[in-house]
Amino acid sequence: EIPVIGVRRVIAERMSAAARGIPHFGYVEEVDVTELESLRAALNERHGAARGKLTLLPFLMRAITLAVVEHPEVNARFDDEKGVLTRHAAVHLGIATQTDVGLMVPVVRDADQLSFAGVEARIAELGRKARDGKLTMEELTGGTFTISNGGVYASLMSTPILNPPQ
Repeated sequence: EIPVIGVRRVIAERMSAAARGIPHFGYVEEVDVTELESLRAALNERHGAARGKLTLLPFLMRAITLAVVEHPEVNARFDDEKGVLTRHAAVHLGIATQTDVGLMVPVVRDADQLSFAGVEARIAELGRKARDGKLTMEELTGGTFTISNGGVYASLMSTPILNPPQ
């Protein structure tokens, strides 16, 4: 038996509650990202030494913020006790991040208002703080939409557990 305490206990409790109380669904679509990969490689060649290598994450985050404008129901919360759907005006994107103490979900606030470079810089800052154990409670709360990368495990698809109240 291994006692689960602190942050790991909170994470376990929230994920268990989410799996029991929030309907989950999966959707898979194949997308050709050849041109995106070419752009990413060119940007890394041109700017990588000065600002670090770009991953696909900033591109995906930008795509999500643009899609939410057309489909605001995916950036919403349903309160089953009140029977009310709240559509969020802002897009505060949580990024599932694996750390030595477990999964953390730092939040890029107002991601829909940031430039591409702003998103990239904020991701790098939050990732650094997550790895160093320096995230504040404000940086870990208030997300309206979370993204996760199951691809790091060489998977073709994954269905993460939603992060309440998202």
